Order: sequence, then C-alpha cells, then structure tokens
Amino acid sequence: MKKVMLFTLIVCTFIGILIGCGKKTPTDSEGVSYWHKVESPTTQCLSSVYFASQNDGWAVGAGGTILHYNGSSWEMIESPTTGVFIRVQFLSPNDGWAAAEEEDSCIILHYDGDEWNIHSKFKLGGHPTDMFFLSPTNGWVTAWAFDKSSLKQECAIYHWDGTSWHDVSPFYANLYSVFFVDENDGWVSGRIGGMMPNYHFAHYDGTKWDSILSPMDLTHSSLYFLSADDGWCVGLGTAHYDGSEWKVVECPFFGRLLSVFFLSANDGWAVGKKILHYDGSEWSVDESPEAVLYSVYFISEDEGWAVGEDGIILHYIRDE
Repeated sequence: MKKVMLFTLIVCTFIGILIGCGKKTPTDSEGVSYWHKVESPTTQCLSSVYFASQNDGWAVGAGGTILHYNGSSWEMIESPTTGVFIRVQFLSPNDGWAAAEEEDSCIILHYDGDEWNIHSKFKLGGHPTDMFFLSPTNGWVTAWAFDKSSLKQECAIYHWDGTSWHDVSPFYANLYSVFFVDENDGWVSGRIGGMMPNYHFAHYDGTKWDSILSPMDLTHSSLYFLSADDGWCVGLGTAHYDGSEWKVVECPFFGRLLSVFFLSANDGWAVGKKILHYDGSEWSVDESPEAVLYSVYFISEDEGWAVGEDGIILHYIRDE
C-alpha cells in the first residue's frame, strides 16, 4: 500500500512539473501581460485619460471630476467647474488642456503646472464631443447639436486661434472625434442625417475641410493617427487610413468601441465593452472589463491605462 501511495505521489509531482513548465511566468522571454483594477477616488464616470509622463497622469469625467496620478496613486484635484469633462490632453507637464460641457456652453480649462483654471468659454447650442490642441494658440473642438427651429443639425467644428473661438464647420453634421497630425493635416469623423444617416470623415489641409464618405457605415467614436498615411477610426467596427483611402478592418467584437490608441503600426489598443489589441495584422479581444471603458492611453508597449464608468481605472503592465 505504501508503495502504491509513493508511486502516486511521484506521478502527481511529475504531472505538476509538466503543467508548470507549460505556464508563462514573469521570467519567460515573452513576458506576462495583464490588466488590473486600481483604487479610484471617485465613482463618477471617467471620460478621458492622458499621461504627461510615466508618473504624471490625468483623468477627467462627470461632475467636474479631475484626478491626478503621482506615480503611486490617484488623487482628487480641485476643479473650477462642475460640468461634464469630455477630454484632457497635455502638451507638456506644465501645459495641460481639458474641455467640459456646462449647461449650453463649452468650457476650456488650462493647467499651468500648479492648478487648473477656466481658460475660455463659448456658447455651443449643443454638446461638445472631443478636443485636440496642437499648441496653446491652435486648438479644435467638435460637437453635435440640433436647431429645433430650423430642424437642422448645427455646425460642429470650432477653432481656437490664440485669441478667440470660431465656428468653422464646413457642413451640417454631428461630429464625434477630432485628431490632428500637424497644423495642415487634421481629421474629424461623424454623421450627416437623421434616421438613415451617412457617416463621414472630413479632412483639413490647412485652409479648408473636405468631406469624405466613410466605408464604415456605423457609428464612429474615436480617431488616432500615427502619421499622415497611418490612421485609425473605431466605433461599431474599425477602419484604417493608408494615406489615400479608408478601408474597413475586420473586428472580432460587434459592439461600440469608444477610444483607440496606437503606439506603432504593430501595436494598437481599442476599448469599450471589451479591450481589443491590434498586432499589425488583426484585432483580437484581450480582456473583458467589468465596466464600459471610455478612454485608453499607453505610455509604452509595457504600460497603459484605461478609464470608464463608475470611476473604474485599469492599469496594464507587461513584465519581462
């Protein structure tokens, strides 16, 4: 009996070793990557996350919520507004910008390295959807609106020239995202029409906007460009721009993606009800979070962040 028990123990140990050898560990050459939830100081919905550096991160959301990451934890920061933030962006650690909706106005806030202050405010007649700053004197805001008296969609692109905001919309449309490669190369995405809308992109060449019909006949949510000939759009699907045209790229998840971020042509991320990763040839589902994610930002291929509803904050780490 003792011999049988000893033999069984040896066999089980051997099987355990074999199974263990098949698992990835932090010492494997490929490394181990994972998303984990970190403590959040708020339950407000978080709409945007951006990092000025690895230990200097920002997230904004509903109720005027502003959070700062100091390298070890997230903390609440005093906010000059109770509006709903839509975007935060940093040009440098001491030059941050954010856009929020408060009543029927769009509020632009600026961070000078010490505190956030209201920089400018303009009437919108609708809802701001995105913001992009190239410099302190060159910023853009997209929006969607509807004029009840004329039953028409309102103009939806606003430009900051360093002095004031101007309505520069080339057509009536609801726009959801804006991204600029440089001052002479910008993109917006959105839709034209009501019950049966057409989805469009518009390209800015430094002087004018030109409308381009989208091959992705579904809702657009977010734009990201690595260069003038390498851009992405996500929404209910994904599409890629190669410098001459937009083409639909097969997506394994039929649900709305709300934010996209690319580190390189072979390393991209998109979030919504799922977390997707692009490896240069195809998209794959990487993770299924417990809450909808509204924004994703990667510092490097080894570290990224995502935020979303109920104040959720996820941190991605890849160990070597």
